[in-house]
Amino acid sequence: MFAGFSFWVAAGGLILSILLPGAVFAQDYFIPGWRGQTGSTFQLWEFSTNANPAIPESISNTYGSARAVIDTGPFSEDWFDTMPALFGSSQGLWDLGSGGTIIIDIDNRTDPGLYKEIWVQVSYIDGFYMPPIVTVPAAVPYGDPVPRVMLEDLGLGDALWVEVTKWRITPNPSHEQVIITADLMGSVIDQVVVDTICVSAQSAPTLKILSVQNGISHLSWDPAGDYILQFD
Repeated sequence: MFAGFSFWVAAGGLILSILLPGAVFAQDYFIPGWRGQTGSTFQLWEFSTNANPAIPESISNTYGSARAVIDTGPFSEDWFDTMPALFGSSQGLWDLGSGGTIIIDIDNRTDPGLYKEIWVQVSYIDGFYMPPIVTVPAAVPYGDPVPRVMLEDLGLGDALWVEVTKWRITPNPSHEQVIITADLMGSVIDQVVVDTICVSAQSAPTLKILSVQNGISHLSWDPAGDYILQFD
């Protein structure tokens, strides 16, 4: 976990703000501009213990609760606390094995005439293990694919990566489910972040995000039209 700097570029000029400790998590790279606004929810699983079902270590959801059920597949080594030789500085990882799943259920609100935006960030090991597959039942992906970001080079071809997928559900449901499925060759998951928001179908702008690695970690457009640049 770390605090960084953020620049808010608005029509009136440039405003520099310092993020308070806890406002940004070390693997929380792809931050929607609408996080924290009315109608939004935020859930972050660090898997700091082997609890199953797992509740999020950080949550902002006035509509109810959220939980993640882990179902490991063949060849799984289950939950790791730490293993620096393989996983570097990461703490709390699930080895899902072959085809194992993390099924996340999130309470939300029903509001006719609205649709739901869902951003799912997954941090995982790639190299010896494979990236997982993310699906959101009843939702369709939207927007251009976003390049993943390397968080830590683990050596020998392995690395810790974070990747975001963006989804839309119409009509807006009162409950969402996110399914993270391990590759048949095995996947190891370090962290999951899920943001949701109910958006007006008549007035919503297109939400865009750009991720680069030259010091700018993400660029997004919130519903008010402001750009947010997050620096490491």
